[in-house]
Amino acid sequence: MNNNNPPAPTPAPSKFNFSLWAKWILGSILSLLLPFWKQKWEKLKQIEGEAEMVIEEVEKAAEVVEKVATVAENVSAEVAEILPDHTKFKDAALFVERVAKETAHDAQLTENFIHKVDEVKQDINDLEKLVEPVVDKFVEEETK
Repeated sequence: MNNNNPPAPTPAPSKFNFSLWAKWILGSILSLLLPFWKQKWEKLKQIEGEAEMVIEEVEKAAEVVEKVATVAENVSAEVAEILPDHTKFKDAALFVERVAKETAHDAQLTENFIHKVDEVKQDINDLEKLVEPVVDKFVEEETK
C-alpha cells in the first residue's frame, strides 16, 4: 500500500506542569487529613460549648466586680472628703479609692476582652459555614 500522506509528527515531550502537580499533591493531602479533621472538629465544638459557659460566668463576675468597685470608689472618695487632711484614715480612704478605681478599670478591660473574643468566635463561625461544604464534599468523596 502506498500512502501519500507524510507520517504524523511525534508528540513533543510534555513539559512539567508545577501547578497541576501542586494541586494533585494538595488534593491528596486534603483527602487524607480532612476525615481526621472532621473528628477533631467535633471534639473542639464540645470544648467550645464548655468554654462558652465559663466565659459567660467570667463576664457576669466582671460586671459585678466593676459595679462593686465603682461603688467602693465613690464611697471612699466621699469619706476622704470628710476626713481631715494628713491622717491615716484619709490616706486609707484615698488608697481604697485608687484600688477601687483600678479594679473597676480592670473589670472593664476584662469585659472588653470577652466581647472581642465573641467577635473572633463569630468570625470563625462564619468561616466554618463557608468551609464546611468543602470539607463535607472531601469526606464524602473519601468514604466512597
